[in-house]
Amino acid sequence: MDYTELVLEQCPEVVAEYVTSVDPDGLAPTLWPNDDFQGDDYSLACRLAVAGYVSPTIKDGSNSYWVAGFVRLVRHIYGDAPEPIQQDLRNSLARIAASGKPIPGGFFATLRRYRIDIRDAFLTRHPVLPLVQNMIDDIATRQYVMYRASFDEPDAFARTVEMFDAVKGPGLMSKLFINIHDWRIPHREKIYMRFKDDGRRTSDVNGDQGLIVATYPRIYLGLPRYTGPTVHMDEEGRPFPI
Repeated sequence: MDYTELVLEQCPEVVAEYVTSVDPDGLAPTLWPNDDFQGDDYSLACRLAVAGYVSPTIKDGSNSYWVAGFVRLVRHIYGDAPEPIQQDLRNSLARIAASGKPIPGGFFATLRRYRIDIRDAFLTRHPVLPLVQNMIDDIATRQYVMYRASFDEPDAFARTVEMFDAVKGPGLMSKLFINIHDWRIPHREKIYMRFKDDGRRTSDVNGDQGLIVATYPRIYLGLPRYTGPTVHMDEEGRPFPI
């Protein structure tokens, strides 16, 4: 597909001139002229053309700001792209997954939204499933394992369960329940059942008692509110008062 022709046809002249001449490896380059990171004011046809034109520039050594702008663009237009453009965008996302650079924000949200399967590309970055502690410590790492679990991979699901069992902080637990719900991980109800009677309670910003760990599992399972004993804890799993 001739993306140069598409850009010239579908985009305003100022965009076409900028996109076809910008150095993607320059200092904090944006995909759009006038330091515009988002490009939301341009037509869908223009944004599709720019996404396709930019896709070959996404590689291991690409400027992280440029890559972040590309991922944001893909997140907003992938579902409206014809299959040939989607394929080019998937190839670019796969190169990001296989690169040695940090995963940009919104990357896993994009994969989740469109059920994009580029699992094999991650094997360069993660030859084996990450350890539980790495999942607890790093958001991108645990999102990766949940991503694999969302495709009903038994080992990834088992590792996700291990992570839940190892988490001490009730605040993180609540976030993780939302994560596995958003990922639509098969068999996630088994995790909810493990913690439906967990009385650990979070702290709010003032250190006062907050949400109970059992709250989200019971919401997702359709069970009544938890009324058992609770323990007010910090994120290290230490009871208050410390």
